[in-house]
Amino acid sequence: MVAKVVPRDADDAIPWLLLHTRTTGGSGRLAGITSVQRIRTHGGTAPAESCNEATIGRIARVPYSADYIFFEREQS
Repeated sequence: MVAKVVPRDADDAIPWLLLHTRTTGGSGRLAGITSVQRIRTHGGTAPAESCNEATIGRIARVPYSADYIFFEREQS
């Protein structure tokens, strides 16, 4: 699946997101998906501390949750 981003502004969480597929194909579970939407996001934003020489190699764990909705074309 190849998709393009449909932008939306965010608050203190990563933004909600709507992706429309550019191609569909194959025979897997996602073969008929036309869009994917990420909603009800919480967390996931980058830490306030910037990357610099002192933070090289440091791991930042950022809590994140969201719901994903998959839209698929109707089967004929």
